[in-house]
Amino acid sequence: QHALTLLRAVASALPAANLAAVCEALVRLPGTLGQHPCCAAAFDFLAAHLRREPLEGEAADAVAVSSADLASKLLPLLLQARVTMLNVYYVVAFAQALAGAAAALSARLPPGWAPPGGLPLAEVARQKVAAAKKLLAFFAERDPTVLRGVKKA
Repeated sequence: QHALTLLRAVASALPAANLAAVCEALVRLPGTLGQHPCCAAAFDFLAAHLRREPLEGEAADAVAVSSADLASKLLPLLLQARVTMLNVYYVVAFAQALAGAAAALSARLPPGWAPPGGLPLAEVARQKVAAAKKLLAFFAERDPTVLRGVKKA
């Protein structure tokens, strides 16, 4: 929890490669800890960071591009994540992170933008569709808290 608090404070100052490595580790955290509350807090951080507004003096296009670059690395990992309905807070946080990644990749990006690592845009489009399907699957859940959280995502 303390590491996430520190990450929230310094994320905008970290180099993109370092932030991406930390965020990838956050997505993999549930593989080690399961649906622990700190994993839900990690997904909360990812969702908020992917939706962040530009800071003073920061160009909106630059924020959109950095969010899309990060999302293109995180979305495949999020799609592989297994989610069960044992912890509603975790499910909602995961849904918000997944929606944030898909939204960042769907934002208006400068012409010529390409995902880092040479990922084809067709694969990005396939991943966005897979994310939408995974999000829609949560609507089959009958728990009203899950439904409210997924709608908000």
